[in-house]
Amino acid sequence: FDFSTIRGYPSVGANDAGMLADTDVLITIDKNYFRHRCEDMQRRALSGKRVYAGLSPAPVNQVFPPEITYLKHDRGEGVSESRGKVHGLNSGYAAMNLAFLAGATEIRLLGFDFNFKAGGSHFYGDYPWHRQSNDRQIRKWAVQFERAAAQMQQHGVQVLNFVGPQGSSVESFPTVPLEEIAA
Repeated sequence: FDFSTIRGYPSVGANDAGMLADTDVLITIDKNYFRHRCEDMQRRALSGKRVYAGLSPAPVNQVFPPEITYLKHDRGEGVSESRGKVHGLNSGYAAMNLAFLAGATEIRLLGFDFNFKAGGSHFYGDYPWHRQSNDRQIRKWAVQFERAAAQMQQHGVQVLNFVGPQGSSVESFPTVPLEEIAA
């Protein structure tokens, strides 16, 4: 995917997808990601990007870097409406929650297909520290978006899921062909 096609829009990215897309904001709720990529996250924050880590409880035996904004996190129902706290089972959901908290009225999801395929569950492959990913876990994550759909609609937030030819397991929001994302 050519990420330059979406430049000019405020962007929130999750984990390495946010790094690769060079998003304005980066968030993780993954403790392993935080542990393994903390220095990369710090460098990103020092370069002027906003970086958040939604970790509950806070990391043990690790000093929390002042450059990274700490957020409380829990699995929650729907999206958190409390500043300083995000919900979700995965960092992509937390990214959507962060956009909601920032007052977005339209959220365009990219990379939310939640389809497991041989070789990895991410378009760039899996993380070296991951244990085996499986379709059941990814589909569980996809279903969680159902809890947020009514809440988003209630608040007047339009969420569109831009997907490729394989479609998406996230069925809570309207899908739009990937090539139309910059339209």
